[in-house]
Amino acid sequence: MVVAHLAILTSSAGSPGGAPNKSRPAQAADSEPKLIKPHGVHEAIRGLKVSKAPSPDGIPKRALKRIAHRAISFLAQIFNAVLRTRHFTQVWKHARMIFIP
Repeated sequence: MVVAHLAILTSSAGSPGGAPNKSRPAQAADSEPKLIKPHGVHEAIRGLKVSKAPSPDGIPKRALKRIAHRAISFLAQIFNAVLRTRHFTQVWKHARMIFIP
């Protein structure tokens, strides 16, 4: 779920799901997306609610909240590589929704 929080923090033309972000103008195909800094990753992790349902990646939110600063830098590098290449893995494009009546 860090990815969902980071999608909000970036100003790239589209979300990881490929849907355009209607609140921002579309970027040209050759323009560089706004990259994520480690501080942005840290803020996204801080915003996770440990009491919410676990995400499909299987990483407990408590573990993410205790992640080392060096690992946060690596996550920022990975997310920036995804933004630069504009290649979002299929897993990031799907969500499981459970409706509770």
